[in-house]
Amino acid sequence: QRGYQICNLMPPPSPLLARPPSVCPACGIAKDGSNNCCGRGGTWVGKCSVQDGEFTFQRGYQICNLMPPPSPLLARPPSVCPACGIAKDGSNNCCGRGGTWVGKCSVQDGEFTFQRGYQIC
Repeated sequence: QRGYQICNLMPPPSPLLARPPSVCPACGIAKDGSNNCCGRGGTWVGKCSVQDGEFTFQRGYQICNLMPPPSPLLARPPSVCPACGIAKDGSNNCCGRGGTWVGKCSVQDGEFTFQRGYQIC
């Protein structure tokens, strides 16, 4: 009887107790140019809402800009590029036009960098 009452008559737990995601394996680029897990190339792209839900643009921004990066021992840069593209300078680069990493690369920080894209290709 008590189990039935708890499961059927008790209100659901407060959403404040639910923890939002605290990790973003790959930050993307938001429309305003900032790093955001919800942005183009980010892990949460297509899952985010403005204010409600597990994935929000605000949380995506916080994780990519205010949280410390993952330990370098845990995060390994990719070592394979299935399709090399062409960089603006004409060199082969995984970040370049037609490359697998296009839209995911940054100048110096993150899992995908232009330098790493050049080295792999």
